[in-house]
Amino acid sequence: MKKHYSILFFFFVFGFFKGQSQIIIDHTCTKIADIPQQWIETAKSTLLISYQHTSHGSQLVSGIDALAEAYPADFSFEKSGYGFQQGIFLNDYGIPEADDLGHTGDLAWRDATLNLIANPDFDRNVIIWSWCGGCSDNTEEGINAYLNAMNTLETDNPNIKFVYMTGHLDGSGTEGTLNQMNTLIRNYCISNHKILFDFADIESYDPDAAVNYMELLALDNTQYDNSGSGNPWAGEYWTVNWLTNNQTSALAVETPLCLECAHSDDNTESKMNCILKGRAFWYLLARIAGWDGVAASEVIVANSKVQIVPNPNKGIFKLNLTNYSKKNTVLKIYNSCGQLIDSKNVNLSENLNEIRVDMSAQKKGIYFFTTDDAKEPQSGKIIVE
Repeated sequence: MKKHYSILFFFFVFGFFKGQSQIIIDHTCTKIADIPQQWIETAKSTLLISYQHTSHGSQLVSGIDALAEAYPADFSFEKSGYGFQQGIFLNDYGIPEADDLGHTGDLAWRDATLNLIANPDFDRNVIIWSWCGGCSDNTEEGINAYLNAMNTLETDNPNIKFVYMTGHLDGSGTEGTLNQMNTLIRNYCISNHKILFDFADIESYDPDAAVNYMELLALDNTQYDNSGSGNPWAGEYWTVNWLTNNQTSALAVETPLCLECAHSDDNTESKMNCILKGRAFWYLLARIAGWDGVAASEVIVANSKVQIVPNPNKGIFKLNLTNYSKKNTVLKIYNSCGQLIDSKNVNLSENLNEIRVDMSAQKKGIYFFTTDDAKEPQSGKIIVE
């Protein structure tokens, strides 16, 4: 299906994510070094999380446990499990009366959430539910029941952040039911400015993000169809391949510290699946706590006016810039996690201060740009629909 594009421009004063409620956490959000430490500390001091899941959802908890072991000064945290408990940063298994998001329209999780909120001792400000296999056998009606129930919970409880999730990989690939249901969830979250932890997307890419292993029938244990046989169960593990080629990376240090990674315990290397989710979980919590998503190493400046002209047929955006004192500028484009995805030098003519931005290869989502070398440095927002 051909992508459609629209543009939304607004002014930035203290950074280009301020006030943006939508948070999409995917495979681009696993570089924990990008998170300013102040926002890790803010998350730990201000968030009270209830997280309910079964075995697949435990992967991200295993990941943050390993990170706490690797970097105790930065990523240690307090947690409790099995049942509601006050005053705890992470109340793991913290919503009694239901296990996970269930199957095909089951709303036991919603009723359990309402009962938790009605508890007179309730103090949570973040609630997260995980799927197990419920997306793999779901229907559009079932997914819509989940989305509508989540939206109602948000509307009725504006002081609580509710985190949406996609389901784990199951080897069915692009055309499988799982990907279709996950796509419904992603599209809804993007269109309605929700908070999404894209579980499936995180386990679809290695840290180099050169290959989408979901399209190669990847499983939740990181096996994929590397031979074209159509049988991922006989395939290689992309985690093994990546760690073999990156033995001096931080991930090579963190992965052996993961004591258990449910559904990914085939070998030590496959436990990197949990580490990546743990890293992305800290991204999520830092963003919820108020981090604007701008990497610690990047400095984003305020803007002046930029006129933007879209070209939906070719995915080309034209940025007409003003107030430039030089003919050369640097255009930087960031994804929704504040990571730099493109940077290029641009030569501007004296009569036409126009930069053409090709976004046709990018997936749906929110992107941001900044330019340098202006009398008033400029920035803006691009929405790929």
